[in-house]
Order: sequence, then C-alpha cells, then structure tokens
Amino acid sequence: MVNVTLFDMVLLPVRNLLLVLLLLFCTGFSGRKEEGGAIVLPADLRNGDIIFLQSSSRQSSTLEEATHSRWTHTGIILRRDNRWMVAEAAATVKYTPIEEFIGNGKGHRFVTKRLEKSPFGSTDAGPKLAKQVARFLGRPYDIHFKWDDETIYCSELVWKVYQPFVSLSKPQRMRDMDLAGPQAKRMIEERYTRKGQRLNPDETVVTPAAIFNSPRLVQVYDSRDHRGAK
Repeated sequence: MVNVTLFDMVLLPVRNLLLVLLLLFCTGFSGRKEEGGAIVLPADLRNGDIIFLQSSSRQSSTLEEATHSRWTHTGIILRRDNRWMVAEAAATVKYTPIEEFIGNGKGHRFVTKRLEKSPFGSTDAGPKLAKQVARFLGRPYDIHFKWDDETIYCSELVWKVYQPFVSLSKPQRMRDMDLAGPQAKRMIEERYTRKGQRLNPDETVVTPAAIFNSPRLVQVYDSRDHRGAK
C-alpha cells in the first residue's frame, strides 16, 4: 500500500501538468508544422494541376499588398518516381515533395486548380510539362522579377511552362501592381534603390494572383473545405 500525504495530493496535479507540457514540447507540439493540422491531399490529383498557397517567406506580405491577394506562391503538380511533386521556383527551380511544399505555407492552406479545357486532349500532360520544367531546373530565384529566363520567380515558371500549350493569363506590367504601400516601398528600397538600380515600371510580370484568377482555370480543391484551415 502506498502512503499518500496531503502534500503529495496537492503536488500531484502540478506534476502531471508539468509532465504533459514536457511531452508536448518534446514531440514538437509548438512547432510550425502543427499549425495547420494534418495535410490532406486531394484524391484526384492530376499531372499539371496548379497549386496555390500563402507563402511564409519574407516577401509574402509584400506580394499580398501589391496584388491584393492572399495567394503568393504557386507551382505545378507532377508525378515523379511514383510520388507527387511540385515544380516550383524557390531558392532555385526544383521539384519539391507536395507535402513539404504545402508545409511551407501558412496554416497549410492550399488550393488546386486545373485547365477547364485541356490542350493535351486525353493524353497525359505530365511528360510535356516536365520537358518544359527541365528547361528551367536549377535556375536561381528572381528577386527582381525580371522577365528574362536567367532567373525565375514562381508564377513566371508556371506561366512559361504552360505557355507553349496555352496562355494561362494576360501578362501585366509592373506599374499595374499596387506599389504605394509600405511593404512594396521597403522592397523597392532594399532591392533596387540601395543598389543604384531602378525598378522598370514597364517590366512584364505575371503574379500568382493573376494565374489564380485566370478564367481558363477551374478550382478542384480547397484544403479549407476538408480540414478547417483558416
């Protein structure tokens, strides 16, 4: 028989609470990966689906401000080696496992869209799109949002990969963006002015928001509808 004192009875709940907290921290309860809950993938993913999310990168808030859209990162879903991957322009143009791609977004919220009328007919779009992606693999990320192919940003990659087959959206000019806000002004100062460069207002640009709003695309999945992401 175990002798339990009044002192032990008072401390027991406190000890249990401390044990629970310790376990939570040791299992990563406070880590960013848990913020959005479990990642649930669409059951009917197809080669060529375009995925959108709200990036957790430093420039995400600037893009939100400039485009008035929460969708600040995008990529193309392709099946490679029996695994779903996302062709994206991040640090470089690369393939990223889809779970990792989604995990890098805020709250794990994502949306997938696809062409309403496929230019590929009944054939698999994967090989043709992968061939286009290969042209850009390894190219560095374009922090200046230029339209040449030396460096590439995310929505530029998606647009240019699809362009030989269909135009996803009408390109805009840099002047069409809302660059009057504090985030945009800060970015221009850091990336252009301090380096003695000038942002070209006539630079061709395609944003994640422009592709997201393309009339050629139909939405097929929103993770919020399946797991309550915010």
